[in-house]
Amino acid sequence: MGFKVSSIKDTIDQVNQFFSVFRAVLTGFGVIAVVVSCIGMFNTLTISLIEKTREIGIMKSLGTTKKDIRRIFLSEALLIGVIGGIAGIIISYLLGEFFNASIYALAKSTGNTPVKIFVFPIELVVTALILSILISVLTGAYPSRRASRISALNALRYE
Repeated sequence: MGFKVSSIKDTIDQVNQFFSVFRAVLTGFGVIAVVVSCIGMFNTLTISLIEKTREIGIMKSLGTTKKDIRRIFLSEALLIGVIGGIAGIIISYLLGEFFNASIYALAKSTGNTPVKIFVFPIELVVTALILSILISVLTGAYPSRRASRISALNALRYE
């Protein structure tokens, strides 16, 4: 029967290793979420293209250029990205504050020192919003290009 001795450095290394694994798992979930959202957004824009085919034909017959059609679809993608990015930031912030309050209450009730686990640096918020916008515009590039190449005659025949 012996005692196990460990230094503060060993404890800190173990905690850092735990957080590294935790960060990697969260990054994996984030990547999966981005891929799923890209597929969903691509699907939404493609369905929008199919639904607006006749409208595109009418706009083209009235003189709308390919560039204008592309801008319409890219604007739609941009709007989806901005709204999605802002909604994601707000939900993340609220969940983080909820967990901080829960951890604070738990620490206080057990007599421990309360700590703040989730923080939201402005750099992270700006990066998340920029990535959201960038990914949405890249996802909308193909449907917008496809919409701009629709023949006015074929689009007017489309039912």
